[in-house]
Amino acid sequence: MALLIKSFWRNTLFHLFHKIEPALQAEFKTRNLNRLVITAVIAIPLGVIHIVVFGVSLTPELSVDMTWRYHIFYAHIVLAAFFLIVGVTAYYIKTYQCKNKLVYNLFFVFSTFGILFAGIIISAFDQYVTNAITPFVLATVFISMTFIVHPRKMLVFQTLGTGFFYLIHARYQFNADVFTSNVLNAVSISGGSFVLSLLLWNSYVERETQKMIIKDQKRQLENQLVLVRSSAQELAIANTSKDRFFSIIAHDLRNPIGSIMSLLNLINDKDFADSLTRKQLDELLLELQKSANNTYNLLENLLSWAREQAQSNDFNPEYINLQEILDDVISTASIPIMQKKLAVNINLDSSEALIFADNNMLKTILRNILGNAIKFSFVYGKILISASKSNQMIVIRIEDFGIGIPEANRKLLFSIENNISTMGTSNEKGTGLGLVLCSEFMKRHNGQISIVEKNTEGTLIELKFPQPRI
Repeated sequence: MALLIKSFWRNTLFHLFHKIEPALQAEFKTRNLNRLVITAVIAIPLGVIHIVVFGVSLTPELSVDMTWRYHIFYAHIVLAAFFLIVGVTAYYIKTYQCKNKLVYNLFFVFSTFGILFAGIIISAFDQYVTNAITPFVLATVFISMTFIVHPRKMLVFQTLGTGFFYLIHARYQFNADVFTSNVLNAVSISGGSFVLSLLLWNSYVERETQKMIIKDQKRQLENQLVLVRSSAQELAIANTSKDRFFSIIAHDLRNPIGSIMSLLNLINDKDFADSLTRKQLDELLLELQKSANNTYNLLENLLSWAREQAQSNDFNPEYINLQEILDDVISTASIPIMQKKLAVNINLDSSEALIFADNNMLKTILRNILGNAIKFSFVYGKILISASKSNQMIVIRIEDFGIGIPEANRKLLFSIENNISTMGTSNEKGTGLGLVLCSEFMKRHNGQISIVEKNTEGTLIELKFPQPRI
């Protein structure tokens, strides 16, 4: 018995006090508006038919039957006008998505009571010719089965409808026994309609709640699918990067080491060394130095890139003197700068300009970009380095006037999957890993690296470092 009561509470009476979610309220509002429009479309022609049928049969004679006909005739004129207003208003609210909750609630109460009141009035008029209350029964059952109304509101509708029925019916039914019978029937019909509405409401809420749960689960599955696809793409990129990484090690690292070994073997060959002039020997040593420098730079970049991919690089940003960093980087590149007889000019807003960045990463970024500027500059060329502060950003520009970068290659320079390596103006070799590493380190700083369009020959690289507010 307790289980039966609990089940009855959960499946019926619980919803009498339970509030539904806003999403369900919006869904039920849309459905009620659609059903009001459909009701108007059906009711207006029926009203017109009644108007025509009873209008043709009207005569000036005074009789009970004629009085009933006049009442029905005018009632259906009012009813047709009522449904016309209801249908147009419901269509307008639905089409233009009126979000004013008060407007919708007042309109729906007006429409529902209008239907109930029409059934009450026509049932009262019918008392001239019959004791039946069929129009009231139809109206009461119709609103219970057609519209999705919260049980509390439906209880109010049915109670007020029965009260109006009692008051109006008393004016048209003078037989006390018939009046009592009709009122009892009205109470029974209203009570049964309320129970029917309650059961339908429970069914609607449970079904729509399940739909929402399924929709939410579907959305979660779609989000998970997106994450899986994203992870698969990242894995594919990682595999490509790994393959490229080993390709660089196998090919680009082997070649300079092989060159160094060959040159050392030639120098160690006493007969060959004795046959060389001092100038030829200096040129050979210069080539050996170039190969050693390239190999060292390549190893530095490979090690830094590998650490970055493993996220093992410590990221420790701090305020550091930009002038000192630039002087240090230029000093390490002094030999290739002298060999090409390049002029490197630095222009900072302040000699004590500070930048908030990771010291090692900033040196690696500047070393690689300066190395590229040297590599692609002509002999007796110049390189301009400038820095300025703008909108909480430190902007560093490194510009050369060498061979430049083709437009088609610019978008590919910062991705290891589309790795591009170009020979320098003195046939310097590269791996294409430097700018990729710069891009990775700039992301760690939440910064940007870009190639700026310029009217002259050469390349202009721009670095933007966000700076915290002091």
